[in-house]
Amino acid sequence: MPYPVKNPRFHLVFWTRLCRLPVWKRVLIAAFLLPFLLVGGTAGAFYLRLHQNARAASVSELPLFPSPQKNKHYLILAPHCDDETLAVGGFIADARAKGATVSVAFLTNGDGFRVAATRELKAVTVSPGDFVRFAVIRQAEAKRALQTLGVKPGDTYFLGYPDRGLRPMWEKNWTTPYRSYYTGHTRSPYLLTYTPHTPYTGQSLQNDLLKLMNAVRPTDVFVTHPGDDHPDHAASASFAQAALHAAKQTKAPWADTVRTHYYIVHRGDWPLPQGKYPGANLTPPAGLMTTDTAWRVYLLSPEAEAAKNAALSRYVSQLNICNRFLTSFVRTNELFGEMQTSVLPPETGSTTNDGWTTLGVGGSRDDVMRYVDPGADISKVCVQRRDGNKIAVRVTLRGAADTSRIRYSVQVGGGGAVQTVPLPEPDGKGSRILTVVVPVTPAPSGMIWVAAETRYRGTAKIPMRPVDRLGYNPLVWVLSKKSENYSIISDGFRERDGTGIMK
Repeated sequence: MPYPVKNPRFHLVFWTRLCRLPVWKRVLIAAFLLPFLLVGGTAGAFYLRLHQNARAASVSELPLFPSPQKNKHYLILAPHCDDETLAVGGFIADARAKGATVSVAFLTNGDGFRVAATRELKAVTVSPGDFVRFAVIRQAEAKRALQTLGVKPGDTYFLGYPDRGLRPMWEKNWTTPYRSYYTGHTRSPYLLTYTPHTPYTGQSLQNDLLKLMNAVRPTDVFVTHPGDDHPDHAASASFAQAALHAAKQTKAPWADTVRTHYYIVHRGDWPLPQGKYPGANLTPPAGLMTTDTAWRVYLLSPEAEAAKNAALSRYVSQLNICNRFLTSFVRTNELFGEMQTSVLPPETGSTTNDGWTTLGVGGSRDDVMRYVDPGADISKVCVQRRDGNKIAVRVTLRGAADTSRIRYSVQVGGGGAVQTVPLPEPDGKGSRILTVVVPVTPAPSGMIWVAAETRYRGTAKIPMRPVDRLGYNPLVWVLSKKSENYSIISDGFRERDGTGIMK
């Protein structure tokens, strides 16, 4: 029986001995403990505020997402096996019960989850071949989960791209194959792959998505939100937007009416409270409540909720590691968002309000690092057209910029050529605004994407997510100055006709 825990006199003896120490020793102990107390107190205050906001949040004022219809064809794009069940499982179950067609495409097999692979394969160390074996296990779990939700086997697709490789494929490896950090492969090694031996390039993934969409001709596409913290999830949104726009450029009939809906899986400590609370509501992440996403609520029937819970139970390899997080999604509703559409005037120097067009609005202090460091928290990204096929990108922070500690940059690209451009020093001390002018080379379809991020200096080569990132959404569509069809779109398919009406 541990003495310090059970003896009621321990604390009295401890403080008595502490007080008898020389002053210099007490000061030294206090100086040593103070940083830990400050960090712990700040983190505690942040999480207390986060939980208070979550308890106060309600879905009653959010509009309802329409019920599935029999004549619809829903395509769910999931970065990993289980994302579809977590975020869309109840809707899938209801859609299939009503006779609608549901297709599910997994962009990766989630083969890079080292802790889960170690446990599942009962191995101390995991080799590249073991990660391939683990992916096959995850494919089998996904097939069982979708069968539970009522999805037909022929409507399940595994694209086979590398876990944690979608963002590099989007930014750097558009035509040059990416080598998986986990499996070591530059092509899909899986027997069950939509395009056998597909190379790990961004171009291949976009081609696969376009091929799949033309085959299933969806009326609605569900994909992860560009503000999702997981890099694969954020990149999936960009690939989906690019494929949808490419379909519209090829005059695919279904592309004129398809609708895009975004779902979220990873955002700070969301969902709150974590754990299985079947009677609780699922509210949007606090940081995304006031952004440019219009959230809608889909209320689950008891049958759909039960089917979702049963489907989730098929993901044994994941529940063994993160049960509390995964079961947090079994609630009374699901959430789907739509991004707002803005219009950028084609003329150089044209003004929209203050002369800038807003591309995206960042979350509000929904991460502990962004909470304690406002200089690393992006609140808004705007663009303005300049002469010579250039655009100016303006990044607004929540606090004063500090380029001595933080590296600010924007990513601008189209057609697979994404360039990272550092943001220069602000105009004045204490300024929250950083601006840079970037030459752009639009894709053949006339598109570019813009993103902004903040990282602490010295961590550029460390495989960790940035402190904050906003993008690559909305989509920027660049045409000639003579054309009035110059717009910023967020869903990958709407454009402005000559009357100024979004269609």
